[in-house]
Amino acid sequence: MDRPCAVAPIIDQLAAPPLVFDFTGLSPHAANTVSIRSLAETPVAPLPVRFARELMNDPGWEKIGSARRGRKPVYVGGIAIAIKGMLLVIVATLGGLGWLGASELSFQQRVARLDADVAAFRRLRWERPLLRGEPVEGNAAEAFFNALGGLKRPSPALRQGLAEQLFYGQPLLPHQVAPLKQQSEILAELAASPQRTWSMTYLRPELGDAMPVPPYPKALDAALLLLARASTLEPDACLAASADVARIGQDLVPGAPLEASSVSMRITSLTAYAVRSCARRATARGLQRAERAFRELATHPPPVGHGLELADLVAGVEVRKASSLGRDADHIGILRTLQSRPERLKSWAYYEDPHRFRAWSPSAYPETLERWREEDTWRSQSGRPDVAAASAERIGWLQDDMRGQALLRALTVALSALAERERRGRMPPEPAALRLPSLVDPFSGRPLRQRFDPASLELTVWSVGEDLRDGNAEETWNERAPLDVIVRLRAPKHEQARRRAGRRGR
Repeated sequence: MDRPCAVAPIIDQLAAPPLVFDFTGLSPHAANTVSIRSLAETPVAPLPVRFARELMNDPGWEKIGSARRGRKPVYVGGIAIAIKGMLLVIVATLGGLGWLGASELSFQQRVARLDADVAAFRRLRWERPLLRGEPVEGNAAEAFFNALGGLKRPSPALRQGLAEQLFYGQPLLPHQVAPLKQQSEILAELAASPQRTWSMTYLRPELGDAMPVPPYPKALDAALLLLARASTLEPDACLAASADVARIGQDLVPGAPLEASSVSMRITSLTAYAVRSCARRATARGLQRAERAFRELATHPPPVGHGLELADLVAGVEVRKASSLGRDADHIGILRTLQSRPERLKSWAYYEDPHRFRAWSPSAYPETLERWREEDTWRSQSGRPDVAAASAERIGWLQDDMRGQALLRALTVALSALAERERRGRMPPEPAALRLPSLVDPFSGRPLRQRFDPASLELTVWSVGEDLRDGNAEETWNERAPLDVIVRLRAPKHEQARRRAGRRGR
């Protein structure tokens, strides 16, 4: 059956007029034998005997003749093979087209869902209560970054000097105040951004890893300059301005990568040093207002789930790029893409429904972190390196956000205790804010720890930190940060003077 078509032209030249043999009533094998022998023995047939014997040994070749002269013979085996070959080609072609169509349909369905998720994400915005003053309609993050573009960054020496002055609570030196005055207008614009009614950082997740992100190092410099500027104000105004800077850090988080949560935590850490310096000179009224402002900050945290959602959107876009049949791709590139597409679509399944992360609020710590640990375990068990790489570092970013929440809650509790002390004339044994569920330790879910030193009039409030071990507020560091998250505030100086006057009166 391997040589059906090569014989036809030879047989057509065997005799003139053509010989037609009638094999009616014979079996196929007998008809095959008689026909070949007759052809081999005819005197007008130049057909070699060797070739005739080869044909006799091919059972798939059958020539069926007719008694009527002039009719050409029909070669059934050759036609059947040709038909089968054509059918195989048609079936293979249809199967390939069907597989390609199913692959492209599944891909396009995922692309449509991804585009819808991106569009829905870009419609989000975070509406939060104002700390004080009249609201201004607009986007706080947009106003901040617009003003940030005109800010001149401090030199490394100036940056280090301002940080040291804030940490130790010392007044600024003349050469440190001069740069603040030079950029007073821009700093005023930055400080006014929290008066906007809502906040959202609008990025372009459809660009994938090429998506540009805001200049967060410059934002940290702006926060440092604003806090240094606040330290030059009156104590009560200093506390209010410090709360505004903490709110600026929160405004960076909605719609932004998880990195923004870590930046917000660092801004809150700087704010804690400024509050410590201002609280020592503040009035009872200033402490009460500051306590209310920081309570708003602590009980209305920004949506950290936006960062998780954005990360999955970006990962989905990267899979879409790798799975797409590009217009400029050659045939080899298209075949390679089609070959790898099934595995890539399996990875894409881990990034579907990213909007579920919006419900993951910092208010639910530590459950929010545990939920992500379960998610991370599920993804790591996939055995896919691209899935593991896309989910890397998220636990670290979330723990940074938890530290920021712990600082805000500890500041709120400490300011509440100092304000109560100003009202009653004595430090409460247990601040009332400690019992609020919204101000528990975000790492342990239990009340924050606190102690008061009557000799130094220093109040210490702390969280157990990410290692979940109470270090008794010791300044012990690991490779990332202090193990305990600590806030230390001292009673105002006028209260100390009142205590000394009371002792002299007795």
